[in-house]
Amino acid sequence: MKVQNLKATYKKKTKNSKLFDIIIYFIFTATMILISPLIFLMVIRFLNINIAETSDAGRTNQNETNIIRARNYSYIERSLDLSVIENMGYTLITAHITNNADGILFCAQETYDERRGEILRIVNFENHGEIKPYRHFLSNHFLETIRAKEYVYKNYDDGYIYIANDRDAVLFDLENMRLALNYYFPRGYEIYQAVLSNDRTMLALVTSRGLFVDEAADESGMVTYPKELISAVENVSGVKTLPKYPVWSSDDEYIYYTLYADTYIKSAGRTPLSLGGNEQFPSLENTNFHVLNDGTIFYYFATSYQTSFENLFRCGYFNVNDRRMTDAIRSHIYYFDIKVSSEGTHLAALSYNGRMKKISIIDIKTKKNIYSALYEDIYEFEFSPNEKNIIIYGLKDGKEDLRIIEIDWEEE
Repeated sequence: MKVQNLKATYKKKTKNSKLFDIIIYFIFTATMILISPLIFLMVIRFLNINIAETSDAGRTNQNETNIIRARNYSYIERSLDLSVIENMGYTLITAHITNNADGILFCAQETYDERRGEILRIVNFENHGEIKPYRHFLSNHFLETIRAKEYVYKNYDDGYIYIANDRDAVLFDLENMRLALNYYFPRGYEIYQAVLSNDRTMLALVTSRGLFVDEAADESGMVTYPKELISAVENVSGVKTLPKYPVWSSDDEYIYYTLYADTYIKSAGRTPLSLGGNEQFPSLENTNFHVLNDGTIFYYFATSYQTSFENLFRCGYFNVNDRRMTDAIRSHIYYFDIKVSSEGTHLAALSYNGRMKKISIIDIKTKKNIYSALYEDIYEFEFSPNEKNIIIYGLKDGKEDLRIIEIDWEEE
């Protein structure tokens, strides 16, 4: 009988076991390398969903977890016939939109008076196709500032719109197509911007001296005395720091502003209607923002002009109370201009597609693309106050194109 060498057998088994462990380790490592991109994408998607949930929780100030529900979207796309405007002798300059999906068109009209030159006409292009022009006109200076996009426009939901530049301010009645009120600025101030409050009793005035608040004086000629809220500051190098682009909070208790050092965005902030309560948000340095209906700041910024992974677009919600920025969307697409709906639900964003410009309407919570279209150029785009409609004015297929997108949705 042959005696078995137990020691040799043990060594052989140990060697085979180590080889088996090495093979298993190699297979596990290779598998992890192969599936790691998938795991990465799953983690990013998970984080994005939680970012959206966190931002909603911060905005509603509730201690409950919000559930993101998908929405079923539908839309109607309607083109407006610009030949009707041309036949009236008008040239479209820019366009806005109402909750009824009517187009508010600011048009130029050539006059025979050389001193007067072109004048500004307002036209209501109604949803059912009827054209209602304002039979009077606004001054040539109004037209110049609208062309240069150096004017203030505010839609009041109740059929009134407010228009102002550095000289004049009017409240316009769209229902009756007439001027409801003319507002007068205080004398002795070099005014850049004037924004009417939500209750229409006060004006936020950006002047060369700083930010002021004033009672909204109408044609009655009431004498008012503006109250200084923030002073303009000029350093020894001649750089002037000035708050611009004021926005009233929904309750008219605060005025939000962008703080400029000449042309550089230094920060953002808000001030109550009295001295001593001014707050600055340095975390919003070099960042653009919109103030939503609930007082939340919706911020956004983009870097780089090239279509590559070096681009970065970010947008989200800034919590004023704890100074926290919560991203809602991060993208490698360079969006060079955006508009956000009044409740912060939808984003309309412009990007480049080769030599074309692309407009995309996006559900911010779910990141779902609702609508997109290509144009040679886009002059204006805007949401209606109720978020349901958007107007687009641009150059499409070699022709000027004006269209309204009526969006509808239901929660799943």
